Amino acid sequence: MSMEGSSNASLRVVLLHGNLDIWVKEAKNLPNMDRFRRYKKNSTSDPYVTVSIADAEIGTTFVIDNDENPVWMQHFYVPVAHHATVVKFVLKDSDRFGSRSIGDVRIPTEELCSGNRIEGLFPILNTSGKPCKKGAVLSLAIQYTPVEMMKIYQMGVGNECEGVPGTYFPLRKGGRVTLYQDAHVEDGTLPRVDLDGGMQYIHGKCWEDMADAIRQAKNLIYITGWSVYHPVRLVRRNNDPTDGVLGICLKKDLKKVLECCYWCGMIELQVTLWGTEHAD
Repeated sequence: MSMEGSSNASLRVVLLHGNLDIWVKEAKNLPNMDRFRRYKKNSTSDPYVTVSIADAEIGTTFVIDNDENPVWMQHFYVPVAHHATVVKFVLKDSDRFGSRSIGDVRIPTEELCSGNRIEGLFPILNTSGKPCKKGAVLSLAIQYTPVEMMKIYQMGVGNECEGVPGTYFPLRKGGRVTLYQDAHVEDGTLPRVDLDGGMQYIHGKCWEDMADAIRQAKNLIYITGWSVYHPVRLVRRNNDPTDGVLGICLKKDLKKVLECCYWCGMIELQVTLWGTEHAD
């Protein structure tokens, strides 16, 4: 199957609502993008691939240094809900001053709607629609599953719900959710709330509860958010400016972990950076 000579203007816009199962395998015969760079003698392209749909980047491979025949074998399983004409695989050359486009492969969304797996070697085309280099190809596989065919979305959220697929942490039962009026509340500032049976609702203190949870954690501390401001002071009951500071609490816990792992001879540190819109 060849994308050569096809133009987006002649393709129909299709709504892809479901999941894309994508394999970016390897490329062959890529051009040397460093050929005219004086500061990069005896070097060649440092290729990687981005996958996008309707200008939204949904996958990026790692960079392979100095290789005109790179092998990635990377898998992406991506939920989509986009109106688009093509799914675009763009090959780029990573450089100290940024990235340059080598060329791209475009898979029409109309062909994906059949549900068949599209797989093979595809010519890598430049902006003029011509091969970026003779014999330059990208090996990939892609398959679309519409939401109507996905079992997980037919089950609802009852007892048999499997949770969000493909995430790092699986669904677990027995969790607890606590609702708070605000992040930090002084004693006596919130109104009394009477409950049934003569009981009174006790207002919690979110930041102080967080500090206690971090101090008492034994297996895992998981913090997520658009921004984590480490100097924030979680405990404000006394005049000690270092008491309950988020960064200091985490630093103390990390020191304990490192001391423990020093004696047992092993350590596992996992950091997940949310750098793209499709990150889980």
